[in-house]
This record gives sequence, C-alpha cells and structure tokens, in this order.
Amino acid sequence: MRSCGAKQLSKIAALCVFFLDNFGIAIVYPIFTPLLLETGYGLVDSTTSLSTRTLMLGILIASFPLAQFFGAPLLGRIADLSGRRFAFFVTLVGEALGYLLSGLGIEMNSYALLLFSRFLTGLFASNLTLALASIADLSPTAKKRSKNFGILATVAGLSFIIAIFIGGAFSTRILDHDFSSALPFWIASTLALLNLYIIVRFYSETSSVKKAPPLTLKRFFFSLLPPIREKKLYILYAAYFFYMLGWIPSLQFLSYFMIERFGESKETIVYLFLGVGTVWMSGTSIMNPLMQKGISPKGIAIIATFFTSFFLLLPTGQIPFQSFVIFYLFGALFSSLAWTNLTSWISLCTGHESQGKILGINQAVGSIAIVLGPIIGALLTRFTDIYLMGFIGTSIFISFLLTIVVNKD
Repeated sequence: MRSCGAKQLSKIAALCVFFLDNFGIAIVYPIFTPLLLETGYGLVDSTTSLSTRTLMLGILIASFPLAQFFGAPLLGRIADLSGRRFAFFVTLVGEALGYLLSGLGIEMNSYALLLFSRFLTGLFASNLTLALASIADLSPTAKKRSKNFGILATVAGLSFIIAIFIGGAFSTRILDHDFSSALPFWIASTLALLNLYIIVRFYSETSSVKKAPPLTLKRFFFSLLPPIREKKLYILYAAYFFYMLGWIPSLQFLSYFMIERFGESKETIVYLFLGVGTVWMSGTSIMNPLMQKGISPKGIAIIATFFTSFFLLLPTGQIPFQSFVIFYLFGALFSSLAWTNLTSWISLCTGHESQGKILGINQAVGSIAIVLGPIIGALLTRFTDIYLMGFIGTSIFISFLLTIVVNKD
C-alpha cells in the first residue's frame, strides 16, 4: 500500500502535468490570432483575405484537439493496462518535441510546420486524461473526487493566467528585442522536460496495472466507446460535448471579438484573458467548495451550465465594451463550476479500474467539440459575430437541458 506521503507526491506530479497541458492550450490564444489576422508577421501573405486567414486560424486551433481525439482514449486505455507512469513518460517526451517544432515553425514563417507541430503536440497532450485518471485513483469518495477535481480546475485557471502572461508578454519585442512569438513555445518545451523529471522522480503508480492484450484495430475502436449499458454516460458525454462546443470557441474567438468588434489592442486582450483566468480560479477555489457543502456535483453542474449559457447569450446584442467584459467574466466564473462538476459527475459513473478509459473517452468527446468549434466559428464570422455568440450560448444551454435529463433518469 502506498504511504500518504507517496500519494501526495503522486498527486502533485499529476497536477504538474495537468498544469502543462492547460498551459499548452492557453498559450496560443494571445499568439495565433495576431499571427494570422494581422499583417507584418510573415506567417501569412498580406494579400490573403480576412475570411481565408480566419479559416486558417480555425484549422490551426482545431489541429490540437483533433489529435487529442485520437490520442486520449488510446492513451487512457494504455494507462489502465500498462500503468500511468509509463504513459506519462512517453507523452511528455512527445510534448517537448511538439512545442520545439511549434517554435521552429514560427521562426521559419512556415504555416505547414506550425500546423503539423500542433497536431503532434495535441496527440501527446492527451496525457491530460492520465492526470485526471491519477487524481480519480486517489479520490475514493464522491466528495473527495469533486474536491480534487476542483483543485484540478484551479490549477487549470492558474496555468491559464501564466500562459496568457507568457504568451502575451514574451511574444512581443516591445519588452525585449530578443523576444518573439516563438519564445513561449521554447518555454513550454522546457516545462515538458521539467515535468518529465518530476514524474520520474516523484510519481508512484496510482493504478492496479493489468497485463495488456495485443492492441488491434478492433480493440482501439471499442476503446472509444463506453459500455453500451451505460446509457447515462452517453447523455453525460453529450452534455459535456455541447458545453465544450460553446465554451472553448468563446475563448478561441475572444481575441477576434476584441479586435474586430471593439478594435482593442493586444495588451487589452491579454488583460481580459488574465481576468478570465482569475475568475476561473475564484470559481473553483472559493465558490465550488462553498457550494459543495449543500449541493451535489450533479446539482452544481446543472446550475453552472444554465448561468454560463445565460451570461454568454447576453452579448449577442450590440453592447458597450465594458458590458461585454462583465458578462463574459460572469460566464467564465460559472463555466469553471460547470467543467469541474460535469467531469466529476462522469468520473463517478465508473469504478477505479476504468477511469483512464472513461475519462479518455470524455476528453475525446471534448476534443471533437473543440475541433468543430473553431471551424463553425470561422464560418459564422463570415456573416456577423452576433451569430457566433448566439451559437456559443445556445450550445451551452443544450448542455444544461441534457444535465436535467440525466438527473431525472
């Protein structure tokens, strides 16, 4: 049996990996939009139309979650059968390489290399599932799991803030002549190697490893599906899908709204993203523990998805910039509660022996939404950004309706 100290070190190591994965997702927000939409960076020819550049931005953003769709269920199942520690080791090496290539793609003004590197990084960043599964392994009760998933969400908020700061400040030569848009990716590559050391040095296996059967195409396909008898899981996966289909595009196109609707600068974009990360942390570290005292994870998920959709539907009209910021920050606050408790609800639907698989499927479902989100968003922006905000809020409202259905089942 693992000692309490070993469990704590394993938990911290898993949190470090979770930090890196969210860091790698968020760091692109203040970088990719100016690279593609503004002239002068050299990544896209200045004669390319705005609609084409917006579509290229959507494809670039979508490449990361598309790779996660393939990687998450497979890595989750491998971790269930071969151990979390081995899977962590392989994926962190791959992430370090992926971030390195992203920096090279920017330095070489190669959209193709940047696109490939983001796909490669996303494939190995599926170890976010491993971090979730490890925390689930160390959370024997529903209350403990919801609490620990709240800690995960707080770590995600912290990594978001740091990633936005590094992505915004270190990607411009205003602060230092040697800074560039490639530098944040060099930093991410270094963090991946640091995480590799932490896993090797401090992480003890948290799962009961089983002997893995030979991997076949049929087994890979069925690893993407939960047991057919778990009807409730399918509905919860659908709720998570529509939540992610709304929330993630709202983040991905936040820079677009700031530039195209309000004409704000890159510095203002960075400040708003920092605000989003701050209220996200407030939701998971303060509001979630308080609500847990009297409300179950199911109840919090239902309440949070409703209010997230409500606040993100408000900016569909022509409103002042200050009102947009207030509504969006309230949406981010409730979104942090929605993610934490939807994930906890899904995790609690299965035992410890299947956490990697079930949470891997969940990440794959979310990845599909993140792939579709920027593409749909890019198409909607060809008409008006009001359509995009309506799509975002409506999608999360559908998630709310599905949580009601599951709760009554």
